[in-house]
Amino acid sequence: MSQINSTVSRGRGRGRGSATSRSKNKGGNAPDTVFIVQDARLSTQDNKDPLYTEIGVVHTSESVAINIVRGTVTDVFNIVGLSGFNNTLFDTARHNCLVNMLAKLTSFTGRDLKISNIRFEAITVDPTLITMNAYGTFLEKKVAPVAPAQK
Repeated sequence: MSQINSTVSRGRGRGRGSATSRSKNKGGNAPDTVFIVQDARLSTQDNKDPLYTEIGVVHTSESVAINIVRGTVTDVFNIVGLSGFNNTLFDTARHNCLVNMLAKLTSFTGRDLKISNIRFEAITVDPTLITMNAYGTFLEKKVAPVAPAQK
């Protein structure tokens, strides 16, 4: 599973060609190095591997504080039609949830586990706090039965 910030394409109108440039995210980092979680054990897709069986549900939550100045600047930017800063906070919370899920998998040493069908929900009850919930299907690879020894 990976989450990659998109490349920005600025059209210059018909017949004038177009320029494509790599943008930076609002944190100033190149988009190719931010918020990427590459691990085959995490997936937002349904499990289609018959070797794995469902053993439960895994969930985690992450909270990120919204600075009052950041909130005010975002509101002003949104009023004048520019994008604000909240996206990076949501991205950070979502990324932290995935890192937590990966840590849960590695805590079960000696077992072949993965998490599929990962879903996220963001809650902003308080204007100074974002809570990101993530949950998914907890799967374990089936153990092949051992054949009895022949005499």
